[in-house]
Amino acid sequence: MKGLCQQGLMDEAYKVFRDMEKGGCLPNNFSYNIIIQGFLKHEDLPKASELINEMVDKGFSADATTT
Repeated sequence: MKGLCQQGLMDEAYKVFRDMEKGGCLPNNFSYNIIIQGFLKHEDLPKASELINEMVDKGFSADATTT
């Protein structure tokens, strides 16, 4: 997922992120940070904001690493 984000392949990275959850591998702070940073780097602020809110709703803390 990190490699996809670094290459700007955000649709693919997001699919991997969601497929992990469907496969029983629940996202953690680390995986949220990777995908959020990817969307921020590629200037998709609405998607990054949506994921930050989701992350906080699931009990994770947004920190300096997140943004």
